[in-house]
Amino acid sequence: MANVTLYSKDNCVKCTQTKRLFDRYGIEYQEVNLLKHPDLIDTFKKKGFLEAPVVIAPHTSWCGFRMDEIKALYRVLQNTQQQLSVRSITKDVKSSSKELAKNSVSWGETER
Repeated sequence: MANVTLYSKDNCVKCTQTKRLFDRYGIEYQEVNLLKHPDLIDTFKKKGFLEAPVVIAPHTSWCGFRMDEIKALYRVLQNTQQQLSVRSITKDVKSSSKELAKNSVSWGETER
């Protein structure tokens, strides 16, 4: 599930560097070539994104090669993944506890 979109151009050194770091950090992303979508270039320029690549993520966005932003994005995504894992484990534990409570004999009762 890629919630990160990288808008890039052909032969763009900063785009290549960004993709390499995304790959190194395991950041999943969808790539959109700006040369195939020239209308987006004007849209981005109006919003202040004046160079490629343009990165749009759930919690942030930037343009150019920004190692600091990539590292921050990685930390946010890791934290989000850990929260999802904790929620999943908590849900499993609650489900298991309910199942055990339903199938177990109360203290003081004897099985027949």
